[in-house]
Amino acid sequence: DQMAVAGIKRLSMCGGEPFLFDGIPEIVRYASNNKIRCNLTSNGMPISRLDKSVLTILKECGTMINISADSFNEQIQTYTRGHHDALHHAVEAIETLQKYQIPVTILSTVTRYNFRDLYDSLIKARDLGIKQVLYQPVIYHSNFPDRETLSGKQALNVMPDDVPVLKNQLLRIKQYEKHHPIATNVY
Repeated sequence: DQMAVAGIKRLSMCGGEPFLFDGIPEIVRYASNNKIRCNLTSNGMPISRLDKSVLTILKECGTMINISADSFNEQIQTYTRGHHDALHHAVEAIETLQKYQIPVTILSTVTRYNFRDLYDSLIKARDLGIKQVLYQPVIYHSNFPDRETLSGKQALNVMPDDVPVLKNQLLRIKQYEKHHPIATNVY
């Protein structure tokens, strides 16, 4: 209600995993009724198991879904997401959302484990019908002043000696984007 009064038009919900909260459809519908669009960020694990009524609400309310996928290489995605079926579930989620014509963006955190695979994963994302892939750095500071960040998170960053390889991946992505219908934030 306060967002509507203030004229805020977008509500982003992320994790943990927002689809583990049973009240998501009601929040999305309530926000939509107040002219607020929702954007949900998910690891994709529960999406293919969502009830048809939930998916219909997401579509009707113009919800946009971000799927966290660091790679479309099964070994890398398994390692970075900590689950052996992480890639399978992400792809299944993409297919389910596309079936309901719900827009999907891929969010990929650039780490020392996936930086060599960014270009290949972009191609695979496009082959799956994805229209946007956004890259983000490892954020190793806590968003909460009273909480410590996870220890050792800085070690996930691309090593300085590997920056030329990362730069090459980003330049290849930028060139690919010029000639194909997919958007990124590599600029």
